[in-house]
Amino acid sequence: FRQQTSLRKTEYTVVRGDALSSIARKLKSSADAIIKVNGLESTVIRPGEKLLVPKLDFTISIDLPRQRVVVHDSHGFFTQYPIAAVDLPKTKSVKVETTVTAKSFWDGGEPVGGKSKNDSEERTPLIALGRRGYVLYGIAENSEESESEIEVDGEDKPSSEVAPDPNYPPQGIAMLKDYIAELKFLIHRGTPVTIILDRK
Repeated sequence: FRQQTSLRKTEYTVVRGDALSSIARKLKSSADAIIKVNGLESTVIRPGEKLLVPKLDFTISIDLPRQRVVVHDSHGFFTQYPIAAVDLPKTKSVKVETTVTAKSFWDGGEPVGGKSKNDSEERTPLIALGRRGYVLYGIAENSEESESEIEVDGEDKPSSEVAPDPNYPPQGIAMLKDYIAELKFLIHRGTPVTIILDRK
């Protein structure tokens, strides 16, 4: 993970009754991040074990006019990712304030939780942003969608011309799978998100 060395980490000693999820909540991190940083093979932890816990106090700005997702930490800019395509519900707002409400996968037309060893090949990573139709999702690098124009509010293509693809959500913001995998590592439920729809 390319940003791993830049993450601020706290050394934590596991005590009786701890679980990765409770440690993550206590230290503003995520169980996935703790597993990845420490190279854990499972979620089993033991009292006395020392863990490095990355601090994930990030905020996200999704800048649609500039076609990028920008991640900030308490010191300012952290990293950014390009957006491949956008299709969001119509709104008169120029900016939407929301939070990350879930991290999951899209499989066969339905959002699904959990993990499997083949997630990166078979499932589409999905980050729900707390409003209907507002999700970040991953697409393959050779996907036709990654070559399409940005289309905010679905205005560039009439819906009658777009065949629904069960591999991808019906609406949302598409990023390459590698980028969304990195982004999923940096965020947790409740991470603040600002979506800039228009720079008027």
